[in-house]
Amino acid sequence: MQLNNKFLSSIFNAFDMPLRFVYSHFSPIRKMLYKKLYSSDYKSLDEKFNYFDTLFKQHNVNINDKIVMEVGPGNSLILAYNFLFKGAKKVILVDKYPLNSYKNSDFDIKKDKLQLNYFIREREFLKLKIGTENAEMLFSNIEKQNLIEFIASDLDEIKFENEVDIIVSNSVFEHIYNPKNSIIASAGILKNNGIALHSVDLRDHYNFKRPFLFYKYSEKVWEKYLTKLGVSYTNRLRANHLKDIFLDAGFQILYKNEINLPLNEKKINSHFKGRSDLDISQIDLLLKIQK
Repeated sequence: MQLNNKFLSSIFNAFDMPLRFVYSHFSPIRKMLYKKLYSSDYKSLDEKFNYFDTLFKQHNVNINDKIVMEVGPGNSLILAYNFLFKGAKKVILVDKYPLNSYKNSDFDIKKDKLQLNYFIREREFLKLKIGTENAEMLFSNIEKQNLIEFIASDLDEIKFENEVDIIVSNSVFEHIYNPKNSIIASAGILKNNGIALHSVDLRDHYNFKRPFLFYKYSEKVWEKYLTKLGVSYTNRLRANHLKDIFLDAGFQILYKNEINLPLNEKKINSHFKGRSDLDISQIDLLLKIQK
């Protein structure tokens, strides 16, 4: 969450513990105060795809005729559309807690007006990007051939074996309860020499101006009171631990980008003390699996 108002920011920081608890555990208040918090920004997601596409080209990863899996699409199809526009054979969307009403390969979202309006804006944006006639033809082809499949599940619950060429995610792995299981599962889902590209946001999502505020809480307090599966869950996994899990699962790191921010927090719980990666706010990993 980005709080630009200094007064609101000071209030949130002063009362962050009770506010986190209320947000995580009281659904009516959460829906009233934060109803737009998790709506995707298709413009920034489009920029993220351009970044992914650049990395693929730099490392000779071919998208054309490949099966792509996106983990955690939220309420957006922008990455899926972009992959298909670039020649991907099919896109599989996997999300255990989908915010959209696009499920089970069903494009009928007329009952969800907010989501329908979002998809309309998303498509209009792409029409401006690639041209209306080209976009309409591509949208029609995607729907007729069912080139986007949706699976409401965890990665480690999917029954795929060596069928996917590329797996991507954007700001997802920080929200997975057991990232180790998901990473091991992704290694099994990918074909031999398959590619994974994950951009992981390691900041405290509560207030991005205090990206490491959550270091002050013990693991017990954090897991039991201040976050909740399917609502606000953040695992607080750090960059070096994440890299180690990928390596242990058999992945080779082709490219790594880390963003560091000043570690200004004075209160750091013993759960985090002694780590050398506490100032890493984001990590991007391009990986390859060899079996």
